[in-house]
Amino acid sequence: MPRTKNLTRFVLLPEVNFISSRKAGKAHTVIEGEKQSACEVCPKCATPSFWVYDRRKVKIKDSPIRGVSVRLQITKRRFYCKTCRKPFTEPLPGVGKGHRTTQRYRKEVLWAAENFSNLKQVRRAYRCSTAFLYKILYEQLELRV
Repeated sequence: MPRTKNLTRFVLLPEVNFISSRKAGKAHTVIEGEKQSACEVCPKCATPSFWVYDRRKVKIKDSPIRGVSVRLQITKRRFYCKTCRKPFTEPLPGVGKGHRTTQRYRKEVLWAAENFSNLKQVRRAYRCSTAFLYKILYEQLELRV
């Protein structure tokens, strides 16, 4: 069990606590986690909020480990800002707002696109669509420039 905890600390994002992991098919692993922090800051008015409004589960695709694709299922809390009078969802470090993939996954797709002989092999290895592959490729190249 200690090996599993070390591996999940490596795989999970910062500020996310491990809950459980399970195999979902031959080539899929689902790791469940929950983000823990004392309070979050409202993105609109920058006031700290302690009031939990709701909880949501998000599924995030992470980079594969030894050919096994990894999905992170993270429970995020929604806070209520008393100043703005609106709810907001806590951000995850390593995942952009509105993205369903980690930054680690996006960087690995760029590396694979540069090192594989064609994009069809990248698409098969990272199990993504052609449109998504081009979107990530151009986004990461733009960030590099």
